Amino acid sequence: MKRKTVFAVVALLAVFAVLGLCGCPGDTGDTGNEGEGETWSVKAEVTNSEGTEGEGLQRFFIANNMASNVLSAEITITNVGQAPMDWTATLNDNPSWVAVDKNKGSRLAGNQTAKVILTVDVVDALADAAFTAPREFTVTIAGADPEKADSSSAESVPSVDIKFAVQPAPAELKLLDNTDARLPISNRGRIIFESGISEMQINVNNAGKVPLKWYGKPYEWEDERPGWAKLTPTSNTVGTANDLVTITIDRTKMTFHNLYDFDYNVIGRKAEGSIEFYNYADVFHHSYAIDVDVYE
Repeated sequence: MKRKTVFAVVALLAVFAVLGLCGCPGDTGDTGNEGEGETWSVKAEVTNSEGTEGEGLQRFFIANNMASNVLSAEITITNVGQAPMDWTATLNDNPSWVAVDKNKGSRLAGNQTAKVILTVDVVDALADAAFTAPREFTVTIAGADPEKADSSSAESVPSVDIKFAVQPAPAELKLLDNTDARLPISNRGRIIFESGISEMQINVNNAGKVPLKWYGKPYEWEDERPGWAKLTPTSNTVGTANDLVTITIDRTKMTFHNLYDFDYNVIGRKAEGSIEFYNYADVFHHSYAIDVDVYE
């Protein structure tokens, strides 16, 4: 009888050990910090960015004459567990003009966050002769147990990859006033040839990164004869610099109309026209037009 009782107790203890209901040697219910039963895990996401989200990545567009010389994205790292966590931020396949402000942190507490700022140096990107096509790269955020000497061990939590792309903006045509190249002539803007002035200059500007191939064409209003305006040059390819374009007016080939004051007195005569500029690479063939006022 005693022998049966001993066997029954041993069997019951074995069942408890399998179910993890006793502190028997070999119990492995702890998956995080030693003896505490706490775990840790890493989460990473872009929480603020000057890029645009699309196709599973953050995309930055680089162009000439941008308002800022640096573009940035904020990556928020969160320890979604309870135990402390070390973390690293690693750039993979990145060009030299992309960087992160810090690449590691230690003992990030549970439910706490850390920030990493990724930056793109616009000036250096534009100066990179090899940068003529999109460049994709990855920021890998990985967590590790602070209690383990080898943070790259197989027991590190799974890493999170955040994908980015930097690409040159397509060629973009802008017209700039030659008196101050910083001031754009807005679409349907206007230039005025006062009496006695037959020549003016404007700048054709490429606001993109890739070369701009453009051409300009005077538009004939009413019964104006061809040749009322001449562009020099009429077309060109421009990289990052401005193209200086001279507009020459021939008044003998324009139709002038009387200008009246409130008392219906003739106070002058004016002809009107427009000049349209085109970007060869614009698949929609949008024009950039300016109106031309010419006084007799």
